[in-house]
Amino acid sequence: GDIPLEISLLDNIQHLSLTKNFITSFPLEVFGLPSLRILDLNKNLIKEIPSSVSETNGDPLPSSSLEELYLGFNRIKFIPDSMFQRVRNLTHLWLSHNRLSTPLPPGLGQLASLEDLDLGSNYFTGTIPTEVYGLANLRTLLLHDNILTGSLSSAV
Repeated sequence: GDIPLEISLLDNIQHLSLTKNFITSFPLEVFGLPSLRILDLNKNLIKEIPSSVSETNGDPLPSSSLEELYLGFNRIKFIPDSMFQRVRNLTHLWLSHNRLSTPLPPGLGQLASLEDLDLGSNYFTGTIPTEVYGLANLRTLLLHDNILTGSLSSAV
C-alpha cells in the first residue's frame, strides 16, 4: 500500500522507519517534514522515487532536512537526477538491491555532505560518473554486483 498523506502532520518526527512492510509508494510530503533526519523504507515494494521530489509546477522545493535515506531492497528502477537537488543534506544514501539499470545519475555530485553511498546489487552499466570523484566527504562507496565497465579515474 501507500504511506498515507497524513504522515505530513508529524512535524516533530526525526526518525521514520517503515522497514519490512508492503509499501509501494510514498508521498512527496515525506520529504517536507521539517524535523525528519532519517527515513528508512528498506525492504518494501517501492517501484519508483517520485520525480516530483524536486519540483512542483517548475518551482524548486525547499531543501529537505533528511540526512539519511534508506531505500534498499525495493524494486526501484530509476533515480530521478533532480532528486539530488532536494536532499542536499544527505550523509547516507542506500539504494542497494533494487532494479536500477540506468547509468549512475550525475546529480550525485551535488551531495557534498555524503559520507556513505550504497548502490550495490543493481544493474548499473557504464562507467562511474566523474561527479562521484568530487564527493570530498565520501567514506564508503559500494558498487558491487553491478555491470560497470571501464577503469577507475586517476582521481581515486
